[in-house]
Amino acid sequence: MHKKKIFACVVTAMLALSACSANLEPPAPSASKAVEIIISEDSYKKIAGEVKKNVAEADAALDVNKLGNRFGEPIRQYREARYRLKKILGDGYKMPPVVVDEKAVPVSSGAAFPRTLMTVAAPTEQQNLPSLTVWSQTDARAQYQLWGQVQIFPDAQAPKLKASLSNQTGKLVDDPTKFAVDPNSVINGYVEYNKSRQITSIPFSAGDPLFTQISKQQDSLAQAIADNGTVQTNFAPGSHGIQAVSTEDGGLLIVNEMAYSLYLNKTKPGAIVKLRSDIGAMFSQDANNAVVDVDKPVVAQYSVLVAFYVPPKDAKDKTVKVLGASVPTLLAVTKEG
Repeated sequence: MHKKKIFACVVTAMLALSACSANLEPPAPSASKAVEIIISEDSYKKIAGEVKKNVAEADAALDVNKLGNRFGEPIRQYREARYRLKKILGDGYKMPPVVVDEKAVPVSSGAAFPRTLMTVAAPTEQQNLPSLTVWSQTDARAQYQLWGQVQIFPDAQAPKLKASLSNQTGKLVDDPTKFAVDPNSVINGYVEYNKSRQITSIPFSAGDPLFTQISKQQDSLAQAIADNGTVQTNFAPGSHGIQAVSTEDGGLLIVNEMAYSLYLNKTKPGAIVKLRSDIGAMFSQDANNAVVDVDKPVVAQYSVLVAFYVPPKDAKDKTVKVLGASVPTLLAVTKEG
């Protein structure tokens, strides 16, 4: 009797980084007080305190509705997906914390709308790397909302952040020719870098931790599935745009969203290919059977925020540095047919 080959795959998407590396110099605010005209430190403290309280309540209840009105997209979408996994996997799932420092100094993109604020938080007991939190205000009547958060990579070095009183906005509607590369093209270049694994039109700092992690995820899946099936990864810019603040040297620190999806297909007759861990749980919604059988093509959709430093046009070193990223979020798992 012919035996079908059984294959089990465990997939995780945690950003496994450490702050033990030397020379850790995350972005920091400059001494400029220009931000005080946009938002005072006291006002920011109240906003951050409200968000911090709501996050604690929502995390305890695993209820995205308790995040309140100051939790915006895309981070609200990410948190909702994580709550779904936590409800299924319980202690078997480690949910990344949202780190909000009420004492951090906010740095503004400028007076015009839509407006971006960024703050840097030191490592905590929950997270051993510095965090960059990104806030957005769409218009004068809108509340500041937490837009996203990234972890700063070990050894990341960037000029200090500088608050601006110009009409520059978080959407970069002013002159992009002031920079070494067009800031609006950076995420497209990073998408191509991940697709081809080769640096082409934009000179990124090569082999950053996020790029390395995603590449390893692809390679380990392909190696494990071997000739039983195929693995394909599709990359694209995310739908939530770009946020940016100036740096002291005339450059920019920008944060973009990148979406990517894993397409897994069984091609060998008689093989049994199963995916477990986060992917299995997100598909099955069942803690006792956290698995998806790849009897038909399966698609796992992820999203991640990435922070870049874009130098000014006259910089000697025109490298676009990849400064940090959020933990990639598994948003959905679907099966074709």
